[in-house]
Order: sequence, then structure tokens, then C-alpha cells
Amino acid sequence: MRPEPGDIADEIFASFESYNAEFGRITRQAPKRFAEQEWKLGQRDAVERIELYDRRIEKCVAGLVGKMGPRVADRGTWQTIKAKYADQVCDCPDSECFKTFFNSITRKIFNTVGVNTDVEFVAFDVQPILKIEDAPIRRIDNGDPGQVAAKILSIFPAMIPVGKKVTGIEKLLSCIAGFRTRHGTGTAIGAEFLEPVFFRSTRAYLVGRLIGNGGEMPLVVALKNGNDCAKIDAIITDRNVFSSLFGFSRSYFHVDVSNVGSTVAFLSELMPLKPIDEIYTVLGRA
Repeated sequence: MRPEPGDIADEIFASFESYNAEFGRITRQAPKRFAEQEWKLGQRDAVERIELYDRRIEKCVAGLVGKMGPRVADRGTWQTIKAKYADQVCDCPDSECFKTFFNSITRKIFNTVGVNTDVEFVAFDVQPILKIEDAPIRRIDNGDPGQVAAKILSIFPAMIPVGKKVTGIEKLLSCIAGFRTRHGTGTAIGAEFLEPVFFRSTRAYLVGRLIGNGGEMPLVVALKNGNDCAKIDAIITDRNVFSSLFGFSRSYFHVDVSNVGSTVAFLSELMPLKPIDEIYTVLGRA
């Protein structure tokens, strides 16, 4: 019994969900790698996650060829499959990721060069609706520099072994105090930070912004875990340096987020000149 277009759409949907679950499993190992200084295992995770996408595309395509036979190359059939799939993913969070996965499959099957609008979603279809309402944000109420710094650092403890001292806090205090001075000594300071911690290589990053009555400033706090202590290794407030940190020429971040699009939206507000696709890429998403 040959599969109907709806059955093929279901299979591609299930393949992406399986890929996404494995992507998340690998990503969620990053806090343990950081806390226990398992750097070599972290490098292995990074390679495994990069290779995962192509492996899952190959596996899905092979399965479709086996089930569909010659019909696997029939464009009319794939137009119907695409329509069924579009209906299936339209209300899914991060539907752009589902659609990109579909495109990777049809481009593999048809050896597409350029764009084939019959069997793949075009840029307008895949373009996410970027809203930060669903972003996992920790909002810190106004306070003095010491209070704000303490609340920012409270996001880190799960990655720091109990009893290990955190050094370099004066860097963060100085940054917050300087921000208040630039906006007037009476300015109350608040902050917004993405709750998930970003991991890359041997560092963990908190990503957010300081907010005052007179403006705001991006703020990245980089933490490095050593044998004797964990230390604040760097404070980044310059938008150009911030954007460089999220450049796709660097290795990808491992960060566990339930809604990729809303996280991208928050990061885009901090880096308004950064192309959206580069932000997706540096999060490990095509």
C-alpha cells in the first residue's frame, strides 16, 4: 500500500521532532560539562550536534525513497505533501525550523540549485514572526549596583559546584556603577537577562541588558570555571563586540531554549544590525 501525501508529511514532521529532541539532549549536557570541566566531552558534543542535522536528513530521505519508490521524484506529489505539511506546522512554535528541515529534504531529493518554489518553502514562508513575549527572560527590578549584580549572578549557581568561590565580581559592580553614573547618579538600574545560560568551549555566558531611566546597554557576563574558583572572565557592553561574539564564524553556542524564535527576537533587539539568519546559525540552527 503506497503512502498518501499526508502520511509522508507526518513522517517528515516526526523526523524533525526526533532530530529536535536529540539536538536538545546534546545541548542540555553543556551545564554538566561546564560544572565538571569536561572540556573534551564538550568538544565531542559540539561535533556530534553539528553532524546530527545532515545525518537525520540522510536517514529521512532514505526512508522516503524506500516507501515512495519512483514517486519520490514526482513534483506534483511533493506539492501536495508541502501543502499538508504547511497545515501541520502552521501553529507549531518555531515553525520556521520545521520548514527549513522540509526544504533540506526536498533539496536533497531534487538536487535543487537555486530555489524551487513548487517543492520548498521560500524565504517569506520561513521568515519567523519575531516576538519577545515568549522569550525566557529574567527581569531584575530596579536597585543599587550591588543588588542588581547579586541578582544577575544568581542565574549562575546551577553551573557552579557548591562551595566554589566566584571571583571577579568587582568587574560587574564597576560596569553597573559606571552605567548609573553615565545616566545620572540618581538613576535606578534594572536589567533583563535571558534565563538560559549560553555555553561555548570553556565559558558560560549570561546575555542581557541593563536598563536605566535614560537608556539601556547590552551586557554579557562571561564566566570561566577553574580548578580552584570560577571567575568572571569578561564583561561585554560594546554592541560591536557583542555582535562579534555572536558571529557565525565562531563556534556555535549550546543553549537550551524552548522557543528559538523568541530568543532570536530578544538577541536581535540587542544587535539590530545583525542578520537574523546569523543569529539562528550561531545557536546551532540552520
